[in-house]
Amino acid sequence: MHIIKGWMDPDTRSIVYVRYLPGWTWEDHHQSVKALADSDTPVSPPVQSPPFTYTIVDWRGTRLPLKGSISAQYRKLPDNVLVVIVLTDSFAHSMVHIGIKMRNDNQFVTCRSIEEAEKIINRHRAERSLPTLELVNWVNTFATSMALSPDP
Repeated sequence: MHIIKGWMDPDTRSIVYVRYLPGWTWEDHHQSVKALADSDTPVSPPVQSPPFTYTIVDWRGTRLPLKGSISAQYRKLPDNVLVVIVLTDSFAHSMVHIGIKMRNDNQFVTCRSIEEAEKIINRHRAERSLPTLELVNWVNTFATSMALSPDP
């Protein structure tokens, strides 16, 4: 599989980082989403359920698969979920952003860097009186621990 994931906070599981590697497919994507939904991860179940769950989908350095349509991959999420999609490819960013706007779905947000993702999530958390998080450092440490470049 060309997708790696890690919980920033394994105890509460309120934020997950999902890094897509070059060559990923929609089948890889669906397997990863199913694994997250089934809690099929190498950590124990959360100690307490978080009030809100954040997912950082890191598509930097990759291309959207040519086989299959991105709009066909859309699934409605629970109300307490925000997905921040990080893309550096301008065409893919535009297509994903347009798709989100067409669906009028405020549970998905696009951005161009992990730093921007951190700002989006922390602004969202502040609006809900949740503590802010230092995501950039965690993502860089996680990438290094997986023998990946922090900035694809």
